[in-house]
Amino acid sequence: MPAIAQSVSWWCFVPEKLTAEEFVRSAADAGYVALDLVPPEHFSFVTDYGLKIAAIAGHESLTVGLNKRDQHPRIKKEIEAKLVDAARHGIRNLICFTGNRDGLADAEGIDITAEGLARLAPLAEREGITLILELLIVRSIIPTIRRINPLGVFRYARR
Repeated sequence: MPAIAQSVSWWCFVPEKLTAEEFVRSAADAGYVALDLVPPEHFSFVTDYGLKIAAIAGHESLTVGLNKRDQHPRIKKEIEAKLVDAARHGIRNLICFTGNRDGLADAEGIDITAEGLARLAPLAEREGITLILELLIVRSIIPTIRRINPLGVFRYARR
């Protein structure tokens, strides 16, 4: 039976537990196929070790994300730049963040997030890159996925 291809996240280890070199060497030696959330300044270093980069953050701020309409222009600009970098380095996935609720009702947060993603989907499709949505604002996954994923271009991760 073939081995499961796994990746491991950069931020869990670097810089608090390991140096960048120690982490990359250890991941390669352990048989990991890829790393997640690698900072751009380390892309070449990671690939020089024969590892892929599975996903990078599409935009800044885990807590202030797509559920804030006033953040959509900033996030779109950041994702446009990250799509170019990702395509150039063979990275197939960008992680997007809904952001914290901050008192926002689930339905409203879902609608605002869907609006933002609708603007981003054509950009990602053009580059052949998948947007992975990390859901921080909702209690129920299924209605969220149905609302924001009519085209099937998003994957989700739940914390």
